[in-house]
Amino acid sequence: MHDQWTLKKRLSVAFAAILLVSGALLTFATVNINKLIGTVGWNTHTYEVLQESEIMLLNMVNIETGLRGFVAAGDEKFLEPLTQGQAAFKAAFDRVKKLTSDNPAQQARLDKMMANHVQFMAVATALKALRADVTAGKASIDELLTEFKLGKDKAAMDAFRAGVAEFSRVEADLLVTRSADMDKAASLTTRILTLGGLAWLCL
Repeated sequence: MHDQWTLKKRLSVAFAAILLVSGALLTFATVNINKLIGTVGWNTHTYEVLQESEIMLLNMVNIETGLRGFVAAGDEKFLEPLTQGQAAFKAAFDRVKKLTSDNPAQQARLDKMMANHVQFMAVATALKALRADVTAGKASIDELLTEFKLGKDKAAMDAFRAGVAEFSRVEADLLVTRSADMDKAASLTTRILTLGGLAWLCL
């Protein structure tokens, strides 16, 4: 009778240990998998932010191209990329502004980039008006060249490019950090599950 009770007790303890180890492994795996899923989601979010910043830059280049074409030729057909670029830039800016609403530092960088954009557009408006005056005979080509050579548009564009580069670098750094965290979490999960599996087999 004593031996039977001892056997039952041992079986009960072993079964309880198996349940405990299994439960612990399941809980650990679930928590880490959820963390990995969350990190993947944030990485996807960051890629979206980077894509929108590239779209902003692309459309600023289109705006610049349209402006320079119009200044050089005086033909309004060259303003098409400028007009389209303005609308596309605004749409991309609004999207990336929303995507980074939880990041005050990136919001500040975006505000600075928008200020550079506004500065560029002010210069563009002045050059467009002067070019139109030249075409209409109200101003000389020398006046236009003198104003254009000041490089005000280039200065604003260079500042915008620098802003995009800094903004994108911060986002890229986040990807690097998260990737390192994912690797650590995956490695730890593998080790724990392996050790847990061995412990389970020994019970």
